Amino acid sequence: MNTIAKRCSNLLSDCTEVLQSLDTISYSEKCGLLNGASIGMHFRHILELLQCLKNAEEVLCYDERKRDTHLETSLSLALEESTTMQEWLISNDLDFDKSISLKWTSNEGEIRMNTNLQRELAYNLEHIVHHMALMRVGLKELLPSIIIPKNFGVADSTQRFRQQTA
Repeated sequence: MNTIAKRCSNLLSDCTEVLQSLDTISYSEKCGLLNGASIGMHFRHILELLQCLKNAEEVLCYDERKRDTHLETSLSLALEESTTMQEWLISNDLDFDKSISLKWTSNEGEIRMNTNLQRELAYNLEHIVHHMALMRVGLKELLPSIIIPKNFGVADSTQRFRQQTA
């Protein structure tokens, strides 16, 4: 099994573990420290980038994701989709060297670059950690008594650095 894919799956599992302690209201409540975003909005964003990658045939464009508001308001739907993504990530039929054309668009035009599934999984891994860190901030504001694992939203490299300097 690919290490990066397995780590992405494990991060989704960590999210699921924390999110299962929420109710739908807490999941979708807007948070001031998150500039009016909710925990659900951040988790939807994680899931949708993975969906884009999973569904990419020849061209991958994260900007053209679905932005399904049901994933940010329905905790049960989001957890179900998280399970689907975890199963995809640990499946044995992934072609990690599969060539993909990544499309990126700005106000100045479109850029395309060559990439592959493994490289995009590495991007998604870092992206998941980043949004987990934001979710951690939001959870601490909305539910100060919630217990969040020590390394939730902390990059692997930061964890290793902390262990070396402890």
